[in-house]
Amino acid sequence: MKGRVLLIDDSKGIQDSFSSLLEFKGYNVVTANDGFEGIKKLAENEIDCIVLDIMMPVAGGFDFLENIKPNAQYSKIPVIVVSGTGEDGAREKALSLGAAEFFHKPVPPKEIIDTIDLYIQ
Repeated sequence: MKGRVLLIDDSKGIQDSFSSLLEFKGYNVVTANDGFEGIKKLAENEIDCIVLDIMMPVAGGFDFLENIKPNAQYSKIPVIVVSGTGEDGAREKALSLGAAEFFHKPVPPKEIIDTIDLYIQ
């Protein structure tokens, strides 16, 4: 196993497609439907990298980043934001909250895998 990735996205289709791809590439995948569930899964699992959506019901990606990055236990885990938001300043906000990378959907799956591979060695 290469490492464990926490995938936080409210789209079941995205969860399924990314999970299948990541598992095929040798990663163990843990999924969550929103930021609060992501925080719970983070506390329950050893996570090497996080792939995070921004726009989700209940708690979005910005909420998730604001909660985990001040915590020394989680602050070093790389967060790769993959978002369809057209919100002005979303990229800058995500990076300022501690995200390592920001991609706008749709993103070629190979680009996500290559980026995760950079952070999990």
